Amino acid sequence: MISVRHTMEPVLNRTKTVSRRDGWWERKNGTRQLVVGQRLRLCDQTMGLRGRSPIVVGIVHVGSVTREPLGEITDADVAREGFPHMTAIEFVKFYTTTFRVEPDLVLTRIGWSYAPGQPALTDVIPALVTVGNLPTGSYPSINGGSDVHYERASGVWTSTDGTRHQTHQEACGVRL
Repeated sequence: MISVRHTMEPVLNRTKTVSRRDGWWERKNGTRQLVVGQRLRLCDQTMGLRGRSPIVVGIVHVGSVTREPLGEITDADVAREGFPHMTAIEFVKFYTTTFRVEPDLVLTRIGWSYAPGQPALTDVIPALVTVGNLPTGSYPSINGGSDVHYERASGVWTSTDGTRHQTHQEACGVRL
């Protein structure tokens, strides 16, 4: 299980294919924590759940596990991390500020591909809204149409024609 709380939008859009983690290399007994081919569950959060279960938002196959300093990230890998609008310098600043680490910290870089049989968006998105873990952003339509936009502060969904809705299903044109 791995938390993707800071990158929920690119995970749900299935565009995030890399994550960097402090640790995640070896267990205390010296064995590797992750190996190529292993399946990982991507969750909304894994700590501070206050009695609730994590919400699984994706299932991936680990394709690579390497170690590299944060400051050596490339613009291409920043996009794979789910931040295509940032440069490598901007990402390093974001990461060091968010996680209170230094740019020369050696991190574990985990590359993955999405496995078949992903959790249904009709289950995942309402659950994330309920617990307050769905950030403002554009999310895939559940009927194969254009993406719809969610505004976290107001809790309002907007469909491509600009109409405002109270649920993801309504914004996607799905009648309940």
